[in-house]
Amino acid sequence: MDQGQAHIEQAIARLNHFADGWMPGEGPRAKSLDTPAKSPEDALVEALERINAPQAKGLLDPLQSSREEFDAFVRRVRELVSYYAVIETTSDGAVIARTLVGWTGDFKSLWRRDLTPEQVRLHERNVRAALARRAVLIRLMSVISASAAKIALRLATPGAQLLVLPALWQFIRDVIEELRRAEAQGAR
Repeated sequence: MDQGQAHIEQAIARLNHFADGWMPGEGPRAKSLDTPAKSPEDALVEALERINAPQAKGLLDPLQSSREEFDAFVRRVRELVSYYAVIETTSDGAVIARTLVGWTGDFKSLWRRDLTPEQVRLHERNVRAALARRAVLIRLMSVISASAAKIALRLATPGAQLLVLPALWQFIRDVIEELRRAEAQGAR
């Protein structure tokens, strides 16, 4: 999980750098780790140029899968902020503990009576990990939204912010994949 969070943090940093400096018609000032391949920044510039083109609506088809994945991500974040977090820990196919966490900081844990100290520690670790993942997801959503607003202000396309969101989601995914590939090559 730590490695995944580190990748997300690096992707966020690259997105922030891009959103702060990019202007329509400019190249990406690539930061790719894979120099021969197209960088995530290059792919994002191409997507943004398609969005900014006068006939953008017909050219957005390559972003369709990113848009669907982004919509699923938004649904996940909406669930996170709309309801209490429910974290369950199972052992041997049975629920041994359940913790409900509210956004006000309130929580309620339900435990089986016959738990071992190891099972208690397992559930406590699960709660910490689940809350850490949720914090990263919410931070990621806020960074993507803020970056989309910055970029949309520079585009001449009506509704650009909604069109930019899937492209930024794809950029985050591309950067994370690039980092994973670089680590795998370094491990060889």
